[in-house]
This record gives sequence, C-alpha cells and structure tokens, in this order.
Amino acid sequence: MKRIFCQIFLAAVLICLTGARVLSQQEIDFLLLDTPAGYHSFATEINAAGQVAGTILIGNQQYHLFIWSAAAGLIEIGTLGGYNTRLKAMNDHGHIVGDSQTVNGDYHPFSWTPASGMQDLGTLGGYYHYTSDVNNSGLVVGYSQLENYKQRAFVWSSERGMRDLGTLGGNESYAYAVNNFGQVAGTSVTSEHECHLFTWSETDGMNDHGSLGGSWIWVKDINDAGQVVGVRSFNSGATRAFFWTPEGGVEDLGTLGGSRSFAEKINESGQVVGFSDTATGNIHAFIWTPGGGMTDLGTLGGNLNVTFNAQHHTHFTDIFLTGGASHVYDGSIEISR
Repeated sequence: MKRIFCQIFLAAVLICLTGARVLSQQEIDFLLLDTPAGYHSFATEINAAGQVAGTILIGNQQYHLFIWSAAAGLIEIGTLGGYNTRLKAMNDHGHIVGDSQTVNGDYHPFSWTPASGMQDLGTLGGYYHYTSDVNNSGLVVGYSQLENYKQRAFVWSSERGMRDLGTLGGNESYAYAVNNFGQVAGTSVTSEHECHLFTWSETDGMNDHGSLGGSWIWVKDINDAGQVVGVRSFNSGATRAFFWTPEGGVEDLGTLGGSRSFAEKINESGQVVGFSDTATGNIHAFIWTPGGGMTDLGTLGGNLNVTFNAQHHTHFTDIFLTGGASHVYDGSIEISR
C-alpha cells in the first residue's frame, strides 16, 4: 500500500549479553509491514518461524486480526460473525487463538489455522469466555463461564473438545498458560476463598501450590521446565512480579526502584521479561535472569517502555514510547553459555 496510516515495526537485531546490554536506537533495523490505508495496527506476537500476529483497527469500531510472514505477506483474519476479534496467543505453527464476537454479540473462544480457518471452540454454558494460550500441539487453555455465572478453567483439543478443569475447592478457576508438555498454569479460588496457584496435567490433574504469600495472583506464562511467572498483589497495595519453580517455590523479582513490577513472559533459559515502575515514576521494560536479577532495558527516549512477549531462547518484543510515538521492537538475546 502506498498510503499507510500506521505501520508495524519489526527489528531484526541481536543483543549480546555478558551482562544485559541495551541497544541504542541507532543500532536497530526496522522492517515495515504494510497494513491497509487508514488502518491502525498493533503487533503483539512473534513465533520461531518469524510469523507475526497482531490487531488491525478498522475505522473506529472494528478490531480484526492479522498474521504476517515473509512468504505470504499480511493476511487479515475476520470474526465469528460479529464485529470484533481479540488476539491472545500464537504458536510456532501459526496457530492463533483468541476471542471473537458471534452474530449475537457474545464472545466465544476461537482457533485459527492457515489450513482450517477460524473455528468456534464452544463454551461451558455461560455468556463470558476468554482464551489465554495455545501450545505447539494445539492444546488451547482459557476460562469459560458456567450456566451459574461462575468461571472455570478449560482445556480444549481437536480430539476431545472443551473440558472443565474443576477447582481447588472453591467456585472459580482460571487457566492462563500452557507449555509444550501440556502443563497448564492458572489460579483457583479455594474453599477458604483464597486465590492459589495451580498447575494441571493429564497425568497429575490439578495441583495446589498455595497463595504464594499474596492476596491475589495473576499467572502470565509457563515454560517447558514448568517454571511459572506472573504477578502477586498484596493487601498493602503493592504489586510484584514473581518467578515460581516446582523445586524452589516462589521468588520475588523486585522492581526498578518503584513499588510495582509485572512479569509477562519467560523463555526456556528462565529469563523473564516484563515492566516496572522506576524510582522517578516512569515505566521501563526489564529482563530478569536467575542469579543475575533485574536489568532496566531503558527506552528510546520517552518515558514508557513495556515488554509484551518472550519467545523461546532468545526473542522478546517491546513497545517504546519515543517523543509521544509508539514503536514496536522485536529483538533477540544471545544467551551467555
């Protein structure tokens, strides 16, 4: 397209770590991914095959999705009959999941693949349903409302459809992430009305890992080693990123000098990306490594730098605010051996 209202910026660069070195703005090469004239677009997912997925705002009313690859270019993904579609995750095969409006205006979980297109995954009987993640085997997780209006964690597969994972004794549960071994991480309300971390697998079922010392927990990601990252809130009002392992339990990731931090993704080396308040009240992206702690990734000249995505051993994606303009940056880290 010759007229592009908003373009998506992908960087193909390498950060070499002995510590964590932050690239300057001049070191970044950008590839412009054209979107239709007059559309806003936002890239939020990238996989090992180099496929990029995101959201297109059509006019002021409709949100559709796109998937882009060097071979196929940009493909627009529609809806389940309604106006809007929300992207939640993409695996390494270009399998996209999210939530899409039906002709009745309800949001249903969906699965999209290049071969089969968009598929309605169904519900557990209620009105509100949310998809969270998909692994490389096509196992989809999320949470769906029952007919009694309580939310339940679910797993969905093409062979067995949608299944209720149950709870830890309370009324509600939420599945947020799944790894390539089919381990699901989420939270559940207990019979004592506490919010606990759980992991679930086909062989072990749902395992209770406690409240992690917080008043509420949000799980963000799980890697293939079963390490979980997310956010804990406390009665004091503090919000802190956490790192949890089956062997060592929970570890607080700290902050960049402020009172809040948020972990977003973890890779197979145990590196965590997220964002945190600084001592001056700005928001900066960080990378955290076991044994190395939290490193401020800086900005491209503005005050806001939010990390959204960490893929595999090396990828992460940031949005930097530079003089009021947003830039999407996809970078790589070479892991020190």
